[in-house]
Amino acid sequence: MNEVKIFQPVTLKVASMLRQISDTGTHPGGFTDSSGLPIADFASTDSTALIAFNNSLPVGAVYLAKIIDDQAKGSVIISRNNPKVNVDLELAKAAVDFVYDNDIEYLELWGHGPTGFLVEAAAEAGLISQRELHEMEIPLPLESSAKFLPEVTVRTFIPGNDEEPWLKLNHRSFVNDPDQGQWTRETLAERMSRPWFDPELFIIIEADKTIIGSCWVQIHPASANRKKFGEIYVIGVDPDYHGRGLGRALVEAGLALIAKNDCAIGTIFVDVKNTIAFSLYQKIGFTNRRIDRLYVWTSPTEKGKSG
Repeated sequence: MNEVKIFQPVTLKVASMLRQISDTGTHPGGFTDSSGLPIADFASTDSTALIAFNNSLPVGAVYLAKIIDDQAKGSVIISRNNPKVNVDLELAKAAVDFVYDNDIEYLELWGHGPTGFLVEAAAEAGLISQRELHEMEIPLPLESSAKFLPEVTVRTFIPGNDEEPWLKLNHRSFVNDPDQGQWTRETLAERMSRPWFDPELFIIIEADKTIIGSCWVQIHPASANRKKFGEIYVIGVDPDYHGRGLGRALVEAGLALIAKNDCAIGTIFVDVKNTIAFSLYQKIGFTNRRIDRLYVWTSPTEKGKSG
């Protein structure tokens, strides 16, 4: 029998259950871009967890890191230790009912993986699929190597010096991206404070002493169900320098860094609508590993609970 319980705030005990679900789930490593964070970072007076139990065992959860201005954003993870247990629909309905009961007008939930948080369950609960990200992977090392233009200088990120010019590049590179393009100095500082951050894994390219591109790499340690791998976390080229092969060179340079850190697999995420990047990654040798979908619920004019 499945039962969904609400935990607000999220204590260390609840955070431990979230980590347990995450490590055996459809997206091993974390909720809402929390990969590499210690368990304590799940615990917060601002966060909420809706955890599904099957015979008293936690088997899935919705984790809402923070609710701001009547908007809730988070992720859903389903444990796949027992494939006969399906809590996708219960969690989807519980999430919608929670925001409804708390007068929250807008909900965003990321569902991770091809079998996690099924599209059918989300639709039945009133959640609309709005965005699709593909995680692509490639075996390493590559046979090819990065080739940059002669006028381009390649170096690594310098904390305390490169934050503002990099943010300017990031805004220009992701002007149409609702998430990445909105990064602030605080967003960047938070990412740089994470245990996995290493400026030596943050490639910067310059022309005329101006940052025109970057490739930021994250190394993921081995877990119970996945070997150590490296991820191209953020990559971008100034629009004024598009069409000069810099994107491919940055990808290859990032993958070389990943291989140098004893990883046999490199990964990258790409929005399915970004057909140019998707095609480039395929040409380099990336193949699809899994699909993440963003689901959205908006409070109707005449409210009615799910189901």
